[in-house]
Amino acid sequence: PFWKSLSQANPLLYMINGVRYGILGVADVPLTTSAPVALVALLFFHGVAVVSLRKGSFSRW
Repeated sequence: PFWKSLSQANPLLYMINGVRYGILGVADVPLTTSAPVALVALLFFHGVAVVSLRKGSFSRW
């Protein structure tokens, strides 16, 4: 149960699940769940990238 809940907190699971559904037509997580989670993760990391580029330091975290 611990690993299942930990993997469900990983946005990469939902992105891979969407690709799996697109290729095979089979999904572990409903598409109505995986699409919004993947979109939120995409928007979050896009925001991090924009802030990092505007900051201009280009250093690692």
